[in-house]
Amino acid sequence: MKSLLLVDIGNTLIKIAMIYDSEIIEQWAVIETKSKTAIDQLKKAFKLNKKLHFEEAVISCVVPNFLIIIEKLIVFTYNLKPLIVDFNLLSSLPLKLNLENRQLGSDLIALSYAAYTKYHNAIVVSLGTATTYSIVVNDVLVGVIIGPGFSTSKDALIDNAALLVDFEMQHYQSMLGKNTNHALSIGYGYGFSAMINSIVVRIQNETNISLPVILTGGSVPILKSYFDFSYIYEPQMLFLGLVDIIKYFRSNNKIKD
Repeated sequence: MKSLLLVDIGNTLIKIAMIYDSEIIEQWAVIETKSKTAIDQLKKAFKLNKKLHFEEAVISCVVPNFLIIIEKLIVFTYNLKPLIVDFNLLSSLPLKLNLENRQLGSDLIALSYAAYTKYHNAIVVSLGTATTYSIVVNDVLVGVIIGPGFSTSKDALIDNAALLVDFEMQHYQSMLGKNTNHALSIGYGYGFSAMINSIVVRIQNETNISLPVILTGGSVPILKSYFDFSYIYEPQMLFLGLVDIIKYFRSNNKIKD
């Protein structure tokens, strides 16, 4: 595996990572997408890491305003033209789809492709700005689901409830809330656990297959103590998908040097 620059431009965070022959993904920048200084932070991050060497770069982006900026930074810093993961790539990938290609975001493409290469049958649940479900059955992406995200739901409640302040998630065994933090932790912890489990059960009933559940995304560590269903935790699932995509393009001579 050649040295590879990975960029995930999400609604909440911009994550930049690298992977070398060891295939260990090392993250070297995490920037809040909505920060007023995000562009300056990006420029600084690339400047600090300008001595790194990469043969290839690949980007997943769901915030178009940042795409041109990061493309230019990669070209200027490393003299590389990055591969952009979007619906235009789908016809070139072996992952088959049973949905409308043009409405599939690059993050879902990367997550689904990682599920395809590693599991062939899986439900990938990503707990980020939204809670998304990518359903891969027999190497076919048969559908996706988009639901409320933990952090955005939590922030919306705090912003709209006059007497509530931000709370720290803690694990409580008792379902009988004794204070505000207890009540909110139960509501959000068991609420999201029940939501995900219920949706997974309905997916498995419809597909008639017991699909493994793969969890990823920034909210998993916060909520995991409340999950009472079986799952596999893959924190780098999106980056793994980007690596698998560029591996496929390289092995099939679809990337020009």
